[in-house]
Amino acid sequence: MLAAGEATGVSVIVPKPGERVEPGAPSSLERWWPSLPWNTAAQDPIVSTQLD
Repeated sequence: MLAAGEATGVSVIVPKPGERVEPGAPSSLERWWPSLPWNTAAQDPIVSTQLD
């Protein structure tokens, strides 16, 4: 979601679980989640294997 927001110029808010968010209020992106290796959807798309 962060990569897609950055690519399109859209601000993304990622609150901690249970944290309040005030719509329209300025917020800063505080990285609270662990830093793990990952790929974007463009790099590793999900493809259905049930298509006939």
